[in-house]
Amino acid sequence: MRPELLHDPEVLMMCAELDASPEWVCGCLLRLWGMADAHGNEENNGRMVGNKAMIDKSIGRDGFADSMVLVGWLLFDDKEMWFPNYAEHNGTTAKTRATDAKRKEESRNSPAPNKTEPGQNPDRTRTEPGQNKDKIRTEPGPEEIRLDKIRGDKIRLEETRLIQEGEGKQTAPAGLRELIESWNAITGLTPCRRATAKRIKAYATRSKDPEWLAEMAEAIERLPRCKFLIGDNDRNWTADIDFFLRPDTVTKIIEGKYDHGTQAKQPANTSGTGHVNKRADLWAEMSRAAEARSGETPSTKDIEIN
Repeated sequence: MRPELLHDPEVLMMCAELDASPEWVCGCLLRLWGMADAHGNEENNGRMVGNKAMIDKSIGRDGFADSMVLVGWLLFDDKEMWFPNYAEHNGTTAKTRATDAKRKEESRNSPAPNKTEPGQNPDRTRTEPGQNKDKIRTEPGPEEIRLDKIRGDKIRLEETRLIQEGEGKQTAPAGLRELIESWNAITGLTPCRRATAKRIKAYATRSKDPEWLAEMAEAIERLPRCKFLIGDNDRNWTADIDFFLRPDTVTKIIEGKYDHGTQAKQPANTSGTGHVNKRADLWAEMSRAAEARSGETPSTKDIEIN
């Protein structure tokens, strides 16, 4: 096992998933790779019979197999498991490759004699313009390529950390961009101007749930019918996309919780209309009484309303 494995980005990701130290994770990996080296098929990426439960039981920690799948170091099908790039770290040829890499590195670090073509003056070395004659150009070896990959992975890991903490540049995922476009096309909602770090994080959390993703499109279609969310409430409040990205908003929209707005109460009648109606009713009653007695209709002056 290479010494720098303790600082490998994949190992650090497994530590974060398992809440464990790099030393413990590397010890478990060594045990698992040893088992694969003893029982796996070297010509087929260490393929062997096994499943996640077997791995977790062997290591003594639930979730260890899932963490290896997360970083791309372990894959499963119905009955078997295998290790991608198995021959790079295990098998009978791994030691040979490690020895060759060490020998090549030592060769690069040692002074190299000047190479001459047939008929060329040995004192003249072929160089590029501006190149020191004492330095001979060499192609990067396997170890250099691997170290460059580790450095690049560390940079990407740091960028991911900055994004999660809201300090780095973030690019909204395609799903969130489509959601924002659909949201802004609905009249009455508070428009979404940009995908902030908070919204990207909230969408990433919601989109991990397949049911939420399946119900999101239905909720978007129902939004124009949700009168409460487009201002038909006692505060004239309109929903924004942060409200939509809350854990239970999509479910409530589909269930029709926001379909009906708050109907404004009719104000009490204070214009005196009731007084006029009372006077008219009394006038009609007196007219009928007068006609019954003498066939005359009383004047409106005879009517007084207290």
